[in-house]
Amino acid sequence: MPMRRFGRAPDDPDGLPREPHLGDAAMPSETPPTRISWRMGSGGVTTALRLLSSTIVAQIAVLAATVVSAAWLLPRDFAYYGAAFGIAGIVSSFNTLGIETRLAVVEAATMARLLRTGLAACLGIAALGTVVALFVAGSDQWDWGVVIALAMAASMLSASQTVVTTLALRVSQYGVLARSRVAQGIVNAALIVTFSALPMPGYVALTGAWILSMVVGLIVSLRGWVPPFPASWRLTTPDVSATRAEVGLQPVTSLLAAATVLIPLVVLPLVASASLAGSWALSTRVLGAAVMSTYASLQPVYYATAAEFVRDRTFPRLAGWHRRWAVWLTAATIPGFTVAGLVIAYGLPLLGDQWMEARALVIPACLYWGSQFFGLPLSQTLLLVGRIRLQLIWTVARFVAATAAFALWPLWGALASIWAWSIVCVVTFFILTVIQARVLRHMASQATTAPNSARTSANDEHTIG
Repeated sequence: MPMRRFGRAPDDPDGLPREPHLGDAAMPSETPPTRISWRMGSGGVTTALRLLSSTIVAQIAVLAATVVSAAWLLPRDFAYYGAAFGIAGIVSSFNTLGIETRLAVVEAATMARLLRTGLAACLGIAALGTVVALFVAGSDQWDWGVVIALAMAASMLSASQTVVTTLALRVSQYGVLARSRVAQGIVNAALIVTFSALPMPGYVALTGAWILSMVVGLIVSLRGWVPPFPASWRLTTPDVSATRAEVGLQPVTSLLAAATVLIPLVVLPLVASASLAGSWALSTRVLGAAVMSTYASLQPVYYATAAEFVRDRTFPRLAGWHRRWAVWLTAATIPGFTVAGLVIAYGLPLLGDQWMEARALVIPACLYWGSQFFGLPLSQTLLLVGRIRLQLIWTVARFVAATAAFALWPLWGALASIWAWSIVCVVTFFILTVIQARVLRHMASQATTAPNSARTSANDEHTIG
């Protein structure tokens, strides 16, 4: 079976659309100016180390500032900050309609159409969110109105950063990413400490510092190069049609995936004590910084090399690559999160008596973030080999199971809901890894069988002749 090119695949003879094969080689007319290729040679390792070092610098600065502010602020402030972070993450997962998943691989004309549609969708969703924030604030829920308004601003900036990052990767501007991360982290840290000392609500200080740091990071990421923005931003009907053809169900998939992991941050302030909700938000901030900085540096190395194996149709090598990463991530997860558990149990309470309840969250937090550390770098493997529907089925099943864990909180309480949700996250990522391994083994066996069949047919023809 011939490999399919990037973009929406043509219809099969039966008239049904085929699944786009995200890892296949682009046709010459669709190839970006510079192909994104990070082999595990010196170039790939150097790029990964640059991104890792910049991310570590930024996260250390923000973590230090967060620890300082946690000694001054209350769990309630972190609970509301966590809610703003969660809402922003959920909204930014779909407010550009998922165009960032296609910008790096489509031709220039299609890229312009995606950018126009994504901008229009982002502005429309932001306007709707502002109306909701005003309504909530006018219903004697001032704090939640402010939280929603801050979250909408953060979601717009986060989506903009993602789009600019993808455009930078399209033209191999890796230095842009490193500079942006360092600048954003340092500014965020400085503003957290400064705002926390001012007479303003603590959650406004934390969220406001995050928003302003994203503005700085976005400005820095636009310096030194010219992003390939379209000449005109006027939205047309063909723009919408092209975007629908390219992204398909990606916005739905992204929304479900984001909602699954951000449910506790949004729901706990509504159903649990401020102490429990704030402790979870602070634990998430501490452990999430370590996990996400590692993910942001390791995942491109895994993904780009795996994509090259797909383009070359060397599926046995892809299966081995996936297996080695799964083993390595498992070996690194267990000791890493034993240390993390000790930090939460004995480190956070040192910041004040208001954080004593964090000890009740040690195991759920380590289970969840351990599963993220293990599963995230490999999470796009099925999409890479074109098994989009299978990935969607897994995403929907995970979302339903995770939502059910919190939907039953009136029966077993908020803490038990966190336990159930964290177990769901661990089990579903394990299942996904098993599915990935089975799919890759099957593809590897087919790739091994096909040449043998071809040689047998050639020998038969030679004998008949």
